[in-house]
Amino acid sequence: MKQYSLTVAFLILCVMSPVAKPIDKTLDGNDFLSVSDVRQTVEGAKTGYTVPETGTEISSDVDLLIHFDADGEVPEGNYIPVKGAVLSVSDFRKIGTGSGRFYTNENMISVQPTPNAVFASKNEPGDFTIQFYINPTVIENDEILLYWSNTLSDGKNLVYQNLICSIRNRRLAWSFDRFFRNTRPKIELTGKTKINPGEWSFHRLSYNRELNLLEYSMNGQQEQILYLTPDGNEDNIDCSPLIGDRPQSAMNIGLRYTGRMDELAILKTATEPEMPDLFTKPGKILFRCLDLEYSASQIESVSWKADIPRNSAVNGYYRLSEQRLDFIDWNASDADRIGLFTADDGWIPFSPGQFPEPACGRYLQIAVKLIPDNVSGKAPRLDSVSVTYTPNTPPMPPVALTVIPGNGEVTLDWVPAVDIRIRGYRISYGTAPGHYTESVDIENPEYTYEHHQRYTVKNLQNDTMYYFSVQPYDNAPVRQYGDFSKEVSGRPGRLHE
Repeated sequence: MKQYSLTVAFLILCVMSPVAKPIDKTLDGNDFLSVSDVRQTVEGAKTGYTVPETGTEISSDVDLLIHFDADGEVPEGNYIPVKGAVLSVSDFRKIGTGSGRFYTNENMISVQPTPNAVFASKNEPGDFTIQFYINPTVIENDEILLYWSNTLSDGKNLVYQNLICSIRNRRLAWSFDRFFRNTRPKIELTGKTKINPGEWSFHRLSYNRELNLLEYSMNGQQEQILYLTPDGNEDNIDCSPLIGDRPQSAMNIGLRYTGRMDELAILKTATEPEMPDLFTKPGKILFRCLDLEYSASQIESVSWKADIPRNSAVNGYYRLSEQRLDFIDWNASDADRIGLFTADDGWIPFSPGQFPEPACGRYLQIAVKLIPDNVSGKAPRLDSVSVTYTPNTPPMPPVALTVIPGNGEVTLDWVPAVDIRIRGYRISYGTAPGHYTESVDIENPEYTYEHHQRYTVKNLQNDTMYYFSVQPYDNAPVRQYGDFSKEVSGRPGRLHE
């Protein structure tokens, strides 16, 4: 497995230059390297990022599915639109990018079943489920959310059959008229929990053909359960649905309803009453690598600007390296590994205000996980990440550099800069001003009684003018050289013997 050289792993002591000042960097969507299970949110002039809600996915069990995410959205499944069209609005949405807006009967949508649909004419459906989210603007009696009808022959006459989902006394009510065989003509289920205007609620009606059972739930809690048999108990009487033979029957959505609706689905299966998972995965964001410019720069803090609802979380990860960026390749997106953030890849978890110490390096990469709360149906929103670091700038050059010529050598004397990071010096020299062809690195040069430092360059050509400059270097993992000192010159010769 690929390994990285991490300065933090060796607990390198970071001592900053006295003149270094902390630098703040803000990372936002422009700095993303790759993301997974993340969507963008816009509130006024602010842009944030959160976990996308998970709606119903199209599958063999889906009979009808409307996400309400776009105007004119075409229903998925076994129904075709015959009247009206989806009007999607982004405010008050529950899942995805929008919800359906309804106002009395002005925005009603009619869809006609094809021969494979649950409510197709001359069909004998098996198990089915009808489910949706609603957010009523007002709650009035006899608001009708769903209405379907057909005609059924009793052998002598044609009689109407229908399914109506409506609001009565601030509760959702389901009514089936002549829909099930071998039972009473009218079947009704009414919720016990009141619906509040301006609040989202999830409703699910499920029919189990084997058990002759109708079950209505709201927000994952069972509201009413009803056996369809004449005596109201589970037995072997066949009470299955029977659809009439009128070919032009349609399912009317929002016939007389004011408010929002989201994720309307009819499924060809009986489902449990619990709430569907609004989120299936945490969101993952991987930021581009930051080059802090200097080896052993110290990370002071990493924080984020975020809205974190109760029981949701934002988890942070970082990794540091002294290696060259093109060696570690941290700016190459690895879609297969995003979100793992394992120690094998050098990732270290952290929380704002609890950043590990010491954390020093040149290349820094940040990643975050946005973890939603499925119980409350809320997810955190991340606006930006702030990184504060103090650059480990190279040490200051020595001052008062002087040269003392000798026989075949010169001695350099200087006043060192006050910087405990200085580990040694590079002495560069040549026979032309500013053009140095030779250099030597020295550690711990001797001190004079005046607290100067001194070094003798030997094996020089007598009677030749040499030009000298001194650079300090530090104790960083990747050695850093400071600026050149003021240049001095000297000519060695025998007369200095």
